Amino acid sequence: MPQYVFHLDGNQTRWAFSAVRSKYDYAEILLSATKVMLTPTLPREDQIASTLVLHIAKMSRLFFAKPKKIYSVNFPFITTCHQDLSLSFSSHAHPKIDHRATSIALGLLTEIKRPGITALDLATHVDEATQLDPHAWDLLLELLTVEDGYVRYDDDEENADGDRHPQHHVDVFYSNHTKFKLGLLSQGSQDDLFDMLNILTDCHYVSRRNRY
Repeated sequence: MPQYVFHLDGNQTRWAFSAVRSKYDYAEILLSATKVMLTPTLPREDQIASTLVLHIAKMSRLFFAKPKKIYSVNFPFITTCHQDLSLSFSSHAHPKIDHRATSIALGLLTEIKRPGITALDLATHVDEATQLDPHAWDLLLELLTVEDGYVRYDDDEENADGDRHPQHHVDVFYSNHTKFKLGLLSQGSQDDLFDMLNILTDCHYVSRRNRY
């Protein structure tokens, strides 16, 4: 199955591992990651702080990994790999998701997130964005409505508290209203998380640990 690996430096790692608490955060990270994959740069080995991996199979997911933390989200775009190994992206909402398209969508997202924005302000920004790219609003709307599929693995020794908060655990969802933890008996890896989420491999089972 296709897998594309990109190394991230410290600046890229900061946005890649910023807290995900809303669809806005998901959209911003996904658009920023798409920019990286369009024109990847290779940091010096001593500058590599984390890794971004695009897995494409029956599922399509992004995995972000750094020491003690790995998370994955749905990647809703259609990926094309060219003979020179460069990647291009499209979706049902946008025929060509390039740097220009992602920049316009990110700019529009910034305006939407601005505190106190009115419906009239929003309409003005959408109109301006769609004059630059007629698919800009459709692209952003797609990201704000698609299922994001957020799952995160943590090695959290600092906050470990027995079975209430295991050191090694998986967080499913990000909203305080819906998220829950699944404890792990040992350290996990990116391959473990990928295997758990891969519908083409055998299922993992959940069972209560014997406390006696």
